[in-house]
Amino acid sequence: MKEALRTLFWLAVIGIPLIFVVLQVIAGRSLGGQVTFITTLTCIFLAGAAVLYVAVFAPNGAHAPALRPVAPRKTRLPPRLLAYAARC
Repeated sequence: MKEALRTLFWLAVIGIPLIFVVLQVIAGRSLGGQVTFITTLTCIFLAGAAVLYVAVFAPNGAHAPALRPVAPRKTRLPPRLLAYAARC
């Protein structure tokens, strides 16, 4: 737990300002470039988080629990409304 907090601290102290500097250098004042850079960075972060999640919580190749099927609810809508919705 201490190691995780230490890593989070250094990420906040070094990583976030560094990302801001790189963002300004690469994209400059172009808003489209900034959005593209942040979007790409976010996707990379989410991919890394997914890999770490699998590495930590499923070390033996365990799969996520299967979702059980959910029975459809009976509708309380009047048949006339359903017929209208089906036509559209």
